[in-house]
Amino acid sequence: MLRLNQINLYVLNAILIALLALNRFPFLSGAAVALGGLIKLYPLSMGAPLVMMKKWKAVFGAFVSGILTILLLTNFGRDLSLWKQFILFFLSFPSERESSIWIRNTTLLSLARNLARFTELPESIILPLVIISTLAVLTWIALRFYKREKIYRTLPSGPAAETYRNFGSLIDFSSLALLVTPSAWDHHFVIALPLALWAVALRGKDRPGWLGIAITCIFVLPSFDIFPFNYLRMFGVMALLLLASPDFFSEIFRKISAGILKKYFLLSLV
Repeated sequence: MLRLNQINLYVLNAILIALLALNRFPFLSGAAVALGGLIKLYPLSMGAPLVMMKKWKAVFGAFVSGILTILLLTNFGRDLSLWKQFILFFLSFPSERESSIWIRNTTLLSLARNLARFTELPESIILPLVIISTLAVLTWIALRFYKREKIYRTLPSGPAAETYRNFGSLIDFSSLALLVTPSAWDHHFVIALPLALWAVALRGKDRPGWLGIAITCIFVLPSFDIFPFNYLRMFGVMALLLLASPDFFSEIFRKISAGILKKYFLLSLV
């Protein structure tokens, strides 16, 4: 990715800045979301938890930075060629071709299509499978957010509680870029790095085996053109999300004092 100057490295940087700046520099955090979303649409998914958590400074930062960047790139509205190119590309994006010809594009559409192909199910089942699985993933992330907010309200205020809330919610929604998307090639999974670090920070001591398996599936295993092994990266992302369950934090929070917990998180994240 470094050799090819892959654009997802910039997307990853935008996600990391949005995460790390939210507590102390919320305007910068929102700006990172907006700039990342103007490079690629994926980071915009983090705007949803910012609004739902009422992080208005971050939302304002995203709005101002986005508008300013668009004005500069369009010569203050006088040159819309970039936006015309984007809209044409977006409308003509060959998602069905990518999810049928090239098996390494591990999207829900690809999974449904190849599942139907290898089990000899009728093609009419593909669209319902995609809709149901997409709604299931979105519902899962929404429920995780609701549960995390409910737990957050019971925690003593402080850096540890804010870390739990901010990191958990933004990482959950950034992971949608790898689960609910028309294109998820091998190199896209660099976006899972924040999720992997968060899962290690939470479960590194009590679930090292499962963490190792999930991280290996995403970052270590080679590419497969064999069904269903080509979906191991998708499995790894879902496994990390399960390991970083919102419930786990409330358990350790009640066992360890707030000061020790803060130190634990800082050391783990470093």
